[in-house]
Amino acid sequence: MKKYLLLSLLLPNLVLADAIFKVVDANGNITYTNIPTKGGKRIYLEDATVGADAPAKPKSTATASPASFPKVDTDTQKKRDAMRYQVLNQELADEQKMLDDSRKALMDPATKKLPIDKQSRIQESVTIHQKNIEALQKELAGVKEY
Repeated sequence: MKKYLLLSLLLPNLVLADAIFKVVDANGNITYTNIPTKGGKRIYLEDATVGADAPAKPKSTATASPASFPKVDTDTQKKRDAMRYQVLNQELADEQKMLDDSRKALMDPATKKLPIDKQSRIQESVTIHQKNIEALQKELAGVKEY
């Protein structure tokens, strides 16, 4: 019984001490394995911690642009942002009008006389316009107004 207890305490450390190999195939796909493979490179993990003891790594939100990536001056970017804001606002106004029209059609007494599938299509259009409005409002929240 004591053997099994001792073994269960040592087993996680033995697994961590096992060698890890990095293998890159002909297509550039990277595979990590604990089995030595032809062309694989052994990776040495120093000071590796697992689980709750592992330090949190800060996530980088910014990525470096390639040198060949075109640069845009501030005034041009402001004009683009202003145009985007105007376009999104116009789309939002159009969607709100279409939502109002769909709601009116849904509440029209003549609609109640239509077959169920046509009533369902009108209800679906209301739902679609509501979702579009939510998406546009979310998009507008992230745009700078100039």
